[in-house]
Amino acid sequence: MFEGWDNFYIIVGPAAGALIGLMFVVVTLTAESEPRGMERGATVYITPIAFHFTVVLVLSALTAVPALPSAGVTAVAGALGLGGAIYALVTLVRLSQMAREQIYQPDLSDRFWYGAFPALVYAGLAVAGVLAFVDTSAAAYLMAAATMTILIIGIRNAWDLVTAIVKTLARKRSEHKAATIAQRKDAR
Repeated sequence: MFEGWDNFYIIVGPAAGALIGLMFVVVTLTAESEPRGMERGATVYITPIAFHFTVVLVLSALTAVPALPSAGVTAVAGALGLGGAIYALVTLVRLSQMAREQIYQPDLSDRFWYGAFPALVYAGLAVAGVLAFVDTSAAAYLMAAATMTILIIGIRNAWDLVTAIVKTLARKRSEHKAATIAQRKDAR
C-alpha cells in the first residue's frame, strides 16, 4: 500500500520529530508566565500542537516498518484519526471554557485552527483507515493528505503560539521597565 511513498514519509516524519523538539523550546519561553494561565494554556494550545506532530511522526514511522501489514497501519491510522477528531473537539470545548471563565478570549481563528479544522482532518484520517479495506490506493492518498495537513496545522499553530508568547513577554518587559522607571522617579 505504501510502495512509492517512502520519500514522502521520510520528509514529513523527521520534520514532525524536529518540530516536537522545538516545542520544548516554546515551553521554556513560557517559564516566566503566571502558573494558572500557563497550565490552562498548555492544555489548550501547546499539548495539541505536540499531539499533531506526534501523530505525523507515528504514521511516518509505521509506514517504514518492514513487513508490517497494511491492515495494521491503516487500523492505527483509523484509530489515530478517531482519537484525534475527539481530541480536537475536546480542545474546542476547552477554548470555550477559557472564554466563559474569562481566562483568555480565543478568537475565531483559534477555534478554527486548534479545534474545528483539526477535527475535520482527523475525521478524514479515520476515513482513510476504513477506506483502506476497500481501495488501498485512495486510502494511501487520503492518509498522505491528512498527514501533511496535520503537519501544516501544527506548524501554523506553533507559529501562532510563539508569536503570542513573544508579544506577551515583550509587553510584560515593557510594563516592568516602565514600573522600574516610575519607582526610581518616586525614590528621588
